[in-house]
Amino acid sequence: MINYVEKLGIQNHLVNLGFTITQVDNVWESDDDHTAINAAIAAYDPLPLAKVQKIFLIKIEANRRAGISFAFDFKDNELENVNGEYLNLNLYFQLESFAEMWASITGTKSATTRTQFLLDVYTASENAITAINASGSIAFVTSYNVETDPAWPV
Repeated sequence: MINYVEKLGIQNHLVNLGFTITQVDNVWESDDDHTAINAAIAAYDPLPLAKVQKIFLIKIEANRRAGISFAFDFKDNELENVNGEYLNLNLYFQLESFAEMWASITGTKSATTRTQFLLDVYTASENAITAINASGSIAFVTSYNVETDPAWPV
């Protein structure tokens, strides 16, 4: 018998391990070794995937607030496919590069209102990312609201 426990990303995890499971009449079935499947389910930690997904959403929100447009849009059900390589598709590096460039000349210039706003957006996003990375709680990471929890500038 398969002791299936729903966890973020568990389906992809089992597939990546080579297992095939299906649900028939609310019972999980497989031709694969049930003991091995149960061990994989029990050992699976969804926290790393949850962190990657939340950081991705923080970066999207930072881009939106900074006025950096995205060439694509995400639906909630597509987030499970977000992984480390997928993060390369976002434009967050523009904001990060801008902040680094500004830091290199900050002694000679004072920031315009727009420049300071962009720097504040970047700082808020980096603080939010730090909070997510520091957390050991799946509940904290999944409940973190990227629109309201960071100290976004207004």
